[in-house]
Amino acid sequence: MFMNKSELYSGIKDYFTDILKNKSIMMIIYTVIAFILLYFIHNMVTNGLYTVKEGYTNGGLETLPENIKNLNNDLQSSLLLQSKRQNYEDTILSLDDAVNLHMLRLIKENAGKIAEDSSHSKSKAAISEINEHLKLKEALNEAIKYLDTQ
Repeated sequence: MFMNKSELYSGIKDYFTDILKNKSIMMIIYTVIAFILLYFIHNMVTNGLYTVKEGYTNGGLETLPENIKNLNNDLQSSLLLQSKRQNYEDTILSLDDAVNLHMLRLIKENAGKIAEDSSHSKSKAAISEINEHLKLKEALNEAIKYLDTQ
């Protein structure tokens, strides 16, 4: 009355083996798969997935500068630069002090290694970290200059 698992699997296997041997059924399956693939490729092309659009926006290159200006205005409004200007200045100046202190700490901790062999991997890592702090200082300086123009 009940079939055990191996008999069930064997029956299923035999059924699918018979289907795979039938060339007509396999031809129908391949045709359906081909039409499905063609449908998806057609949709990708018509929906713009693989088309190149000039100017990177729907409006084209002519409207790109205006679109960027609008995005900048939205961002500037969301940052509340006019009303929170002092907070931004204080934050940038505090970060600048923090970066200076961290650079001094790194120099103090690694000066001996760097003086002994600046080409050693640990020295290079310390120099790289100091340089990253220097880049951050430059970014903070640019941010404060930008804030001064607003």
